[in-house]
Amino acid sequence: MLAAERQERTVDARRIGQTLEWMSALALRPALVGLGTALAVFASWAMALAQESRHLPDADRVPLHSVVDVSTLPAPAAEDFHQALTTTVKPRHPRDPEALQRLKSLLKAPQPVTRPGQMIVDSGPPPVAAVRLAVVSAFEGLANLPDNVAKTGFAAIPSDANLAVGPNHVFEMVNVLGRISDKSGGTLSTFTLRSFFQLDAATDESDPRVLYDAASDRWFATYLQPSRTQSTLVLAVSTTGDPTGTFCRFRLGDPTSETFLQDFPQLGISDDKVIVTYNAFNLPGSSFLGAGYYAINKADLVTGGGCPTSIRRVRVAPDPLRYGVQPAQSLSSTHTLYMAMNDGITLDASRIVVMGVNGVPGVDTVSEDTFTVNVRPWQVPPDAEQGGTDVRLTTNDESVITAVWQRGALWIGGNEQCRPGGDPTARSCLRVIHIQTDTRGVQEDTTFGASGQYYYYPALAPDGSGNLIVVFNASSATDFAGVRATGRRTIDPPSTLVASIPLRLGGGAQTSSSGRMGDFYGAAMDPVDPGKVWVIAEYIRATAAGDWGTVIAELTFGPPPTIALALNSATFKTHDELRLDLTVDNPMGALSVDIYLGAVLPPAAGPGLGCPMGDAVAFVTPSSGVAIRCLSSSPASFPRFVAGGSIAAGASTLASYFSFVWPAAPAGTYTIFVAFAVPGSLGDGDIGPDDIIAIASSALTFSP
Repeated sequence: MLAAERQERTVDARRIGQTLEWMSALALRPALVGLGTALAVFASWAMALAQESRHLPDADRVPLHSVVDVSTLPAPAAEDFHQALTTTVKPRHPRDPEALQRLKSLLKAPQPVTRPGQMIVDSGPPPVAAVRLAVVSAFEGLANLPDNVAKTGFAAIPSDANLAVGPNHVFEMVNVLGRISDKSGGTLSTFTLRSFFQLDAATDESDPRVLYDAASDRWFATYLQPSRTQSTLVLAVSTTGDPTGTFCRFRLGDPTSETFLQDFPQLGISDDKVIVTYNAFNLPGSSFLGAGYYAINKADLVTGGGCPTSIRRVRVAPDPLRYGVQPAQSLSSTHTLYMAMNDGITLDASRIVVMGVNGVPGVDTVSEDTFTVNVRPWQVPPDAEQGGTDVRLTTNDESVITAVWQRGALWIGGNEQCRPGGDPTARSCLRVIHIQTDTRGVQEDTTFGASGQYYYYPALAPDGSGNLIVVFNASSATDFAGVRATGRRTIDPPSTLVASIPLRLGGGAQTSSSGRMGDFYGAAMDPVDPGKVWVIAEYIRATAAGDWGTVIAELTFGPPPTIALALNSATFKTHDELRLDLTVDNPMGALSVDIYLGAVLPPAAGPGLGCPMGDAVAFVTPSSGVAIRCLSSSPASFPRFVAGGSIAAGASTLASYFSFVWPAAPAGTYTIFVAFAVPGSLGDGDIGPDDIIAIASSALTFSP
């Protein structure tokens, strides 16, 4: 068998190791950048600086606009759109675009972070034996060229990818499509957001948001409809827990009295309220007017099985002293809906303003209670380098772009400037802050990045136990923009994040001169299995002006699986049958892994098989053939026995997992191995400490 398959061998000069030990050694080796350790934020630094309260305007009523049955929405087709193929760049309006560009131009020599203990340098996951963040499942979401272009006739950048997860469904939205799938990634419905939200003709569209609220078993979604003369926000709410059914649509803005653009709308939910925030600009989008929001009576939206004729709403006019107000999704019971914004730097600190909205619109007085806390300076991030082009990817500003509240903990995140590990160049990093709303103090304040890398656009959510998971983009001067994830357990030291894992590698460069990417992503706790968190983010599929895709992944914390293999004998001769039993103990729930199966050959056999360093390995291919590779070859060339295989939870033994009859082969010691790897992780041509999840081996002696 080995001799018959010799034509499959390939040779390369790169040396990784000579025996199976390369796998375990590389799984435990330190990464190229060091792991920092963060100190807790001092209580004096976390104290609330100012508090105030105000009554909000009385509620008015918003009539029902229309009703949509998702099951009847037509599948989009390019021939339905009578326009040439174009790429639409969706704008993100900063408060002061000229000032933002001036700040970014000065980032070649930023001031380093001076407060100790807050910078966490990403070093890759801990050793395999440790509890780790793991991918339970993953599948491709919507993409620009195969979906937007193929189904609508035009492309859109950036993606604004986000998702909601219910008991049985995953609901993804991007600019300009929506898709509902089952939790295995099977598509149930794909449609244009223009049809789902029933937008007017000759209007633009952007900034979709979707959430599932477990307390009411309803789905909530918003979308911006702007034009040259007016703007409005559309709110859609399901009538049941089935997102493939009926949604009620309401238009929150009043084009007659609110003659401004409601940019960057964001959605939050509590027990009794739904809030949609926005940044207001004049209709050309050139002058900032302030941040405002709508507070809606949640009971009006979810009571009964049909659509109400109207809903009660409080309108909070744009405040020019506010920008980037981010409402939180509440994952546990609260009548207060919390919101947060970065209010800028004063002296050596940044101010985070937390707003709590209380009261039910149209039932009692609705008020806003505000407090401010100081955190370390949170500064504008530089735009991100990417491999293969001089075009930098936009990282926008230092706004809060993700917020979740759970049992008194308000988690917020965004992009910021940093110098990880003494990096001489300013990078973009993730900023993750935990504010305790009952004590009104900062509990954790973390900057997360890696030397030579740019991290940006975090989306975060805790699981049911409070363990936090964060998804984000990563790129560098030599790496295309991909997707990674990090997080922390409740028992971890304060202000720390575990080393990140890859979810999808970038496959090319974003060459659009706009450099647009982001602007936000999604993370959602699974309401049925709260130990899991689902995430979505954009990555660049191939070098082009807008060839982005999205990856949807289900993540969890837990110990990795362990594997053991047993052979039917320790000695074999030609024509003997080898049988391999595989035992898997997976305590953390179902996992998706790549499986590598093979044998490290006797060193003396290597030169004759094209491996002069004696490091020949026989990898078993998916068709049960054999491909000879040298361990000094690129790991990207190593064939997988199973790609993206599902490993069930619990312990199991697979008798005769693999068997074959020994052919004529060189005499000596062979090492049979089975390795589980993060799906696709060896495709970058390297084996890092984050790639190998579990490995087992057994030596045997062969005599012809």
